[in-house]
Amino acid sequence: MASFSPINPPTRAHLYRRLSMIVILGLDTFVSILSILSHSFGFSIIPRILIAVLHFLCAAWFLHCIGRMYGERTVFHKVFVRRDFDIFLGGLVVVELGLVLWYFAGLTHKTAGAWWGLDIAELLALWGVGWVAWWGPLETQQGQPETMVV
Repeated sequence: MASFSPINPPTRAHLYRRLSMIVILGLDTFVSILSILSHSFGFSIIPRILIAVLHFLCAAWFLHCIGRMYGERTVFHKVFVRRDFDIFLGGLVVVELGLVLWYFAGLTHKTAGAWWGLDIAELLALWGVGWVAWWGPLETQQGQPETMVV
């Protein structure tokens, strides 16, 4: 029976995967809090808080799916492996850092539409990749990958 160790993961890739998921979730939550505090006052803050909580739960679930993914996934006749999902996580860390830096550089007031667009695109990409990671590996009884037409 395998045991979970946050301090000593089995491989360096596991450590980087866990760290990137924690950083993504932390920065995403930070961006949501900044957005709520800078754009909502009074009663209008309640729906934004509820949306931010729902966003946090969905992001945590899909990051969990990506982190636990094993095997291969076939999407539009292209095979994706664990390494592809790790590269996606690294790219998502860069995007989240970019959103935070963009906010603190004061550019969100001048380019608010682009900032929101990037935030929504990041969320949709996370949901899409998390959904693909959730599928499970495509294998037949002989262990050969099965083709799936999407």
